[in-house]
Amino acid sequence: MAQYGFRLFLLRLHEGFKPAAVDVSKAGDKRDTHYAEVLKDLVKPQLNIVLDGRPILIDTDDGHDLKLSPGAELSCRWERAKRSGTHVSLSLRYGRQGDYDLALNTAEEAKLEDKATTRPYRVELFLPPAGDLGVLAVETVGRTHPTEMFTRWSGLLSRRASRSKAKGGVLPPWWRIKVDPYPDPAQLDQLIANGSKVRLQVTKYLPTASGAGRSKQLVLVEHVHSQTLLKKATDKVKEWTSHPDADGASDVASLMTPGTVGGMGFTDGEVVIEDEGGREKRLSPGKMDEIFVYPFPGLHGERPKAGAWRAEVETKVKALAKEHKLQLDW
Repeated sequence: MAQYGFRLFLLRLHEGFKPAAVDVSKAGDKRDTHYAEVLKDLVKPQLNIVLDGRPILIDTDDGHDLKLSPGAELSCRWERAKRSGTHVSLSLRYGRQGDYDLALNTAEEAKLEDKATTRPYRVELFLPPAGDLGVLAVETVGRTHPTEMFTRWSGLLSRRASRSKAKGGVLPPWWRIKVDPYPDPAQLDQLIANGSKVRLQVTKYLPTASGAGRSKQLVLVEHVHSQTLLKKATDKVKEWTSHPDADGASDVASLMTPGTVGGMGFTDGEVVIEDEGGREKRLSPGKMDEIFVYPFPGLHGERPKAGAWRAEVETKVKALAKEHKLQLDW
């Protein structure tokens, strides 16, 4: 049965492609509307409309919407958007085409190859009344979560709304969300303390012929057996929580037995920790959210009810917000 939980991220808002985060209280067309209201207004017209693919927010001359996948491999549909102050609650369906091919135990077998089989997911945005740092909580089912679809589609919808309001070639500002895993030292320490197996892994990827993706060419693995190497590996993981732009391939290669990596051009590096339940956590810079997953205990595969969901998320977010001195409006 699927394990339900949620992941936490630190959220920053950017105007267009500008690198610096902006104040969420000045995100309207006239820079005087809080982003919570802007987001709700962006999503509302899209309720119950299927959105296919993952858009890439790149500044192109032709202004077309680019996608990572050429077809409708991934699909989502917003089903709810509610704002209370600067807190926005959303729900969306999300799934992938081709995961299943046939539905059984129905009056008539249903073919699913060309359909995206989906689940409902909840998303909570906790934003400060003013400032540039908020919190995003995203429901997970097993390892699956729609964080990327949510952030990319919200950015694309904002960009489209800006274009629709252009006057005399002048576009109003549009907004994109950038998220980083919410560092929780206690959660990381627990994973390290209870982890049963640890390995170092470097991988070499090359672009595919079409240029639309990457192909795995070579993988090198070294299992961690000594306490000295274990400490070095876990110290490196802790560094990554505050350095998401670190070079994972170089960092992991530096921990491996000298002479084993050489100049083979590895592009990715991971520290893989098997938790007490036997599930692997694949950790690398910028992908630390594997650690910060908070399961709902005792549900035995059942989805938590709305009240339990809200209480658990708010309890964890409040505790971390206090620790990191975040000012959130509840």
